[in-house]
Amino acid sequence: MSALRVSRTGPVVVMLTLAGCGGGSSNPAATTYTIGGTVMGLASNGSVAIEYGSGSLTVSKNGAFTLPTGVANSTSYSITVGSSPTGQSCGEVDGAGVISAANVTNIVVACTDNVSDATLNGTYEIASLEINSDTDELYTGVPFNGDGTQGPSTQMTNQAGTSFSTTTNGGGAYSVTTALALPTLAVGANNAGAIAGADGDEFYWLENAVNANGAGPGLALGVKPLPSANLASLSGDWITVALTQAATPYSSEATVTINTDGSFSGNQSTLDVTGAVSTQAVSGAAGSYAVTDGVVTFGADSGYISANGEFAVLTAVTQQPGGAGANPPGLIAAVKQGTGVTLATLSGVYSIGSLSFSTATIGDGETFTLYFDGAGDFNGTASENQNGTSEIISWSGTYAVSGTGVLTLTDTSGDVYTGGVSADGNIVVAAALTGGGTEPPRIFAGFRQ
Repeated sequence: MSALRVSRTGPVVVMLTLAGCGGGSSNPAATTYTIGGTVMGLASNGSVAIEYGSGSLTVSKNGAFTLPTGVANSTSYSITVGSSPTGQSCGEVDGAGVISAANVTNIVVACTDNVSDATLNGTYEIASLEINSDTDELYTGVPFNGDGTQGPSTQMTNQAGTSFSTTTNGGGAYSVTTALALPTLAVGANNAGAIAGADGDEFYWLENAVNANGAGPGLALGVKPLPSANLASLSGDWITVALTQAATPYSSEATVTINTDGSFSGNQSTLDVTGAVSTQAVSGAAGSYAVTDGVVTFGADSGYISANGEFAVLTAVTQQPGGAGANPPGLIAAVKQGTGVTLATLSGVYSIGSLSFSTATIGDGETFTLYFDGAGDFNGTASENQNGTSEIISWSGTYAVSGTGVLTLTDTSGDVYTGGVSADGNIVVAAALTGGGTEPPRIFAGFRQ
């Protein structure tokens, strides 16, 4: 996959240069091939002019495009993208190549919202799980000052399910940038992720995102909390994914209905590190969920609902009866279900964090850039911390969604991941559920850019 390349001058124009190889292209009877791909993430009032030779094709909506003039076999092509619509940056993926007796359909012209340090400005709550240290944490009242600095906050820690503590976290530095049409959140020296578009209500980062010195990964999920959150805010249908560092670590996915009295019911599927898969009905009586002063509690887990009411994060930071290990570290991400979701709802550039177990104590973490085409296909790349060793991987496959946002991802290896997408398509969560050991317990959580 080629890197995104952005030019900063002129209108939003995709320039196509064609160079014929040999004399066959001058033969009007020769077979010709089309060049096209997909435009995604373009703002509703934006347009892209695609120039080719002496002609021009203007595209003013997201979706497939095809240049109207065919070209001969062995013709080389290259596209570049000009300056972007107000508030966005646009770039291209797979924009250069040579016709090889087939139509070109894989060019991506992708646009994302511009973001900066100022986009993260307010008080956030953060839940995290660090695999190699067997620790989860909940940071409450974290000030992001809009200028690249964080203020002090309260840090609650669950160490291996045996040691629980509350301390003061001193804060630190962060940066939010948009380069080559890809927004990035960097926190501290080696934590990288992204924020949820221009509103900045949610973010994630992968701890030790790129590390070849043996330091293992962690995943942090942050939300700007809903200040008036109560049980009525939590009630409804949710899709949850979780990663739990028990004696036999596991990932899980559940569809859960939460009622206004805090009772719940649903179904849950689980994949553990041995490759075993199980499914079961889950339910709880009134009071199983509670919301007090904006804090969501569910048994030993505590967390928050995001300001838009679509996303929630929880982690296990409360000591429970039962002795050491009774409440192992874990991380939960949940998206609220809506209606009217289609393949086209999931379209654009997404930045997604992933965390998984390969054994009971170690695992990998990944920061994905994925392109969903709005028609059932996705592809992209990830930077991976594999047990302390860094590498770049590619990932692609197909996706399906139900009208209420139930999401199924199937990659080219046949591994299946189940989760959900918010009604507006801006938030995605998923968990690994393929048994037999082909894929370890894994969760994903991320946002459209």
